[in-house]
Amino acid sequence: MFLEENLRLVGALEALGTRARPITGGVFTADYLDRDRYGLVGKITRVDKRPLEASIRAGALPILTSLAESNEGQLLT
Repeated sequence: MFLEENLRLVGALEALGTRARPITGGVFTADYLDRDRYGLVGKITRVDKRPLEASIRAGALPILTSLAESNEGQLLT
């Protein structure tokens, strides 16, 4: 759902004439907040700005999803 909405937002912005780039991963790293209590909810531990900076250098507005990955590659919200 998050990925689909990201792409819809990018499409809507581009239809209005704004150059946008979907960034659906590789920015946020997180650890589980409390796996037993909250499941796949995480706390951000690292932010990699390189994908954002690359998008901006290319003249596009970066559109992020609110997803992070654990060190094991599990998607967390």
